[in-house]
Amino acid sequence: MFLHPLAELDVMKARPVLARLCIVGAVLAAAPASAHHSGGVFDRNSEVRLMGIVKAIEWTNPHAWIEINVPSPAGKTTQWSVELDSPNVLRRHGWQLTDVKAGDRLTIVAHPTRDGRPTAAYISILLPGGKMLGRGAALPPGA
Repeated sequence: MFLHPLAELDVMKARPVLARLCIVGAVLAAAPASAHHSGGVFDRNSEVRLMGIVKAIEWTNPHAWIEINVPSPAGKTTQWSVELDSPNVLRRHGWQLTDVKAGDRLTIVAHPTRDGRPTAAYISILLPGGKMLGRGAALPPGA
């Protein structure tokens, strides 16, 4: 008679091992979601004001992005990548696909990255026609 190799496995001894494997699997599966939504890369205690010309806007999930060329007083231009909410959230907050397009001059207030890269998470955006888009924050007068 043929016996499968696992036929003699003691179920009581296997339970703790299986439980540990399930826990490890759950932790590993949750790690990417936790890392993505932590927002730890951005310095939420500081803000930058970016005034420049839109190079591109990307309506992608999980976040839309604006690429904006920002000139410095010295004449050097830096391309900033500004993270927005998801396209679905932006639409629910009143954004239209045509609100921002390449060539538009924008003023963006955003949280910069902690490491100084030209990347930021938007707070508010002032469009050329004066319309304000944002997470409830307003630009100061004279923006």
